Amino acid sequence: MLVSGTVYHFVFLKAARNGWPVVSPLVRLIVRIEIAQRERFMRDNLDAIAHYLTLVESRLLQGRLQALMIHSAAPVDGPIGSGFGFRTDPFRGRAAMHAGLDFPAESGTPVRAAAGGLAP
Repeated sequence: MLVSGTVYHFVFLKAARNGWPVVSPLVRLIVRIEIAQRERFMRDNLDAIAHYLTLVESRLLQGRLQALMIHSAAPVDGPIGSGFGFRTDPFRGRAAMHAGLDFPAESGTPVRAAAGGLAP
């Protein structure tokens, strides 16, 4: 059986190379189908890689944006006037959570952005 398969294989190859009328169109069809399958496989592979890289890029951008929103500088030169935590609310006169830092400065003092963000 091995010998007959080997002989068949070599006869088929010789027929394809020499352009025998029945074998050549069959070989072209098989080769065309095989090339189409390889192209489809490569396209699917590349699509998966492109989706993965898009996800990675999105996560990296998200990390950069979060890093930009962390305060990294004082908005004015000078000490902190009022810190984070519970304090007496200056408008209501009772205890309230103060979720930021106050930096006192004279009117007209230039103010720097302490972090990146979006304007309302």
